[in-house]
Amino acid sequence: MLRSLLAALILLPASLIAQPFNDACANATGIACGEVASGTTVNATDDNSAPTCVTGVTAPGVWYAFNGNGQQVTATTCPDNQYDTKLNVYTGACDALVCVAGNDDIADGVYCSSATFLAESGVTYLILVQGYDGETGPFDLSLTCLSCGAPLDLAALQVLDLSATVDWTSTNTSSTFTIEYGPAGFAQGTGSTVNGTVGVDGPPVTVNGLAPATDYDVYVRETCGATQGPWAGPLSITTLTDPPAVNAFCTGALPLACGSEVIGDTETGLIASAPSCAAANISARGLWYAFTGNGDDATLSTCLNSGYDTKLSVFTGGCGSLVCVAGNDDGPNCPGNTSEVTFQTAVGTNYLVLVHGYGEDAGDFTLRLLCTPACAPVDNDVCGDASLISLQPVGGCESSTGTTACAFGTPAPNPPCDPYANIVDAWYAFNSSWATGLSLIIEPGTASIVNAAVYMHCSEPAYVECWTEVNGAIDISDLPPNTDFLVRVWNGGGAEAGTFSICVEGNFNLGVSEALRTAERIWPVPASESIFFQRDLAFRNYRVFDAQGRAVLKGNARDIRNGSISIGALEPGHYVLLLDEELIGRFVKE
Repeated sequence: MLRSLLAALILLPASLIAQPFNDACANATGIACGEVASGTTVNATDDNSAPTCVTGVTAPGVWYAFNGNGQQVTATTCPDNQYDTKLNVYTGACDALVCVAGNDDIADGVYCSSATFLAESGVTYLILVQGYDGETGPFDLSLTCLSCGAPLDLAALQVLDLSATVDWTSTNTSSTFTIEYGPAGFAQGTGSTVNGTVGVDGPPVTVNGLAPATDYDVYVRETCGATQGPWAGPLSITTLTDPPAVNAFCTGALPLACGSEVIGDTETGLIASAPSCAAANISARGLWYAFTGNGDDATLSTCLNSGYDTKLSVFTGGCGSLVCVAGNDDGPNCPGNTSEVTFQTAVGTNYLVLVHGYGEDAGDFTLRLLCTPACAPVDNDVCGDASLISLQPVGGCESSTGTTACAFGTPAPNPPCDPYANIVDAWYAFNSSWATGLSLIIEPGTASIVNAAVYMHCSEPAYVECWTEVNGAIDISDLPPNTDFLVRVWNGGGAEAGTFSICVEGNFNLGVSEALRTAERIWPVPASESIFFQRDLAFRNYRVFDAQGRAVLKGNARDIRNGSISIGALEPGHYVLLLDEELIGRFVKE
């Protein structure tokens, strides 16, 4: 009855339909295990502040809240398909949502949505029901809870001619598992089985004794004590006709030597389980090679003589603990999107090289290894050795000169504005201080082209923004104040390599004067040995920062005599004073 009423309401003009009560996250409607909530997103407002969670937020939505109970929970709008729904599941406060799970379509051409997650006891989960590309309409949201949940993310890690490795995510502790498999379309109960204990025998689990060039279906379920969970599957796989090449496995890597070339065909390879290197994420079959460094610069290349769109990834650390050294998707001036990468080797270090392809591309290739005497790399070739840039006043930029000659690529992913190119880079660091009108000024010198990106943190570079073919000032005034940033300057190397100039300038004085309170001031201006200040409110601590955002003085209220702070030890320049983390004002040391 309620469903019919909702459907009828949708036919009314939108102006006559009330805004849903649970339109806002703060008004989320409660929902419990086993319940079905009928709702509509018609006349709801956009949820632009909700973060992407597996799928983007692209239409007005409504909110539901569920109290976690330690079980596996499935939220779904299926089998309802009155309109194309999406689901996003979060934890946290409405203004600080944390993604848990999400879904757009459960299958191609099936536009209802289903999201499964383990609901931790005592945690509130917020469920957003929304639509695809602005669509709105009625829906039924149901919540199913299982004390012994189904295996999630069932997948085949590796399929060979006589075996397959099956993996899944378990949400059941201390459970056992059963894998049942057989020829495609077999009736469950008639297949072969593999049993074990979760966390001891798998996942993953390798199923042996398969036949070459055969289609199989695979099912998995878990048992929790006396309770059997539901089956996951079928997972459909096809075994290889022939065994893979020896060097389809990292442990079977074939030797390379300086000045040599090898011929291979990644059709005989496997998709490697290895980290992404720069632009060379792994999505296609590949073959492995190995060589020992001698201190030279090594150039690996599939350029010119390969029959498909290749990628190259280079690692150290051994097959069980691969560490990215360098990677490339499209090499500079390499036709057919073939690859080339140069890096400096260390004497006696073993390097593992994976030749693979873009997307699912595979085919024949020629791999060359060229070794040349090492050039001394630039001091700031890696993020951790970034050169510090001093913040300069507007119009007074004293540029630093950098170079990409003798620079090498890093394992960091390519920035989004240049996702496939070869990258040789130099790194810089600066603090945004309290300046306004910040500009990053980069101009090519002997380099034919330079590009730039801003990041935070070297350990896991957090991308902020990037620009290609830079030649002049870039407005970065929207960066938060008093924050450390990294600048990555790059080009493709080779003919593009060369020098460039870089500096950061901003209006430091303006940024501070706007923050001054009329009842508070600092004198004298300029100051030499001490500064005095007026403060209407009590405070505990003080700190003095220079124009680069570095704390150069600190103390507490007990250290201050007659309202003054000694600054005799400071270098001449511009500074700011903070009391209890509040910006009070600026002063100049002469």
